[in-house]
Amino acid sequence: MKNLIRFQYFTTAESPLMHQIRDSAIFIELTPMLYEQGYLYKDGFYNYPKLEDTESCPFIFGCDDLLVLTTRPPLTDKHQRRIIYQTGHILERKLLAQVGTCFLGLSRKIMLLRKSLAMKLSQERKNRAAITFFVNRTLSNQSAGYQQISEFGREKDYVNWEGNMTSCAFLMYFRETDELPKVLYVFGIGGQEGLIFARMLKNGLCRELNFDLNGPSRFVMVEFPCEIKEKFPVSLEFVKSIKPEVILDTAL
Repeated sequence: MKNLIRFQYFTTAESPLMHQIRDSAIFIELTPMLYEQGYLYKDGFYNYPKLEDTESCPFIFGCDDLLVLTTRPPLTDKHQRRIIYQTGHILERKLLAQVGTCFLGLSRKIMLLRKSLAMKLSQERKNRAAITFFVNRTLSNQSAGYQQISEFGREKDYVNWEGNMTSCAFLMYFRETDELPKVLYVFGIGGQEGLIFARMLKNGLCRELNFDLNGPSRFVMVEFPCEIKEKFPVSLEFVKSIKPEVILDTAL
């Protein structure tokens, strides 16, 4: 088996354990898919907000190791509400630089694709290149839904989203480099959306995508209804009724 290492972000400086448990649920949803491709969990790196040592990494990565992130990378979270904390750790800096090759902006409020990816959107989905999201909804079951959408370069002309409550999630895979092992990012804009997306992958979306961790680097953007009918669902069974749409699937 090949080594699987998890990189854990946190959304609070004071009570990190709660968020570790929440994002662990997303990771657990992915483990069958990863095990099928020969990966077994070895360890985790906990990127606590108050790290004292930011220049050393506890791991020496092998060529077949896989680093997995299940939290939205905080590329542009500064000066935003509901941020994910950056630590400035050397490993984090390399990961955010990698994420920055796909996004110009990525926070709880906004997602902005780089032009190279935005131009690959289908004509009817060109207006998903830039999206703003609701940050604080009254109901907990209406989380990070679309607020406004725009084509690339036309962010001054955002259009209000008028459809059903909808959100998006991302699967990004990067082959190993001189500085990083293989890296897999699976995340939604909010934690709820990330968990729904992970269950979709487990339910068969991963097979539909024919996703291969020995294949080329890849970027996948998926859109889906995110309003949950039950205010307090006791399981993720409801995800079976949610129909995702792959709006971008391309090699990097």
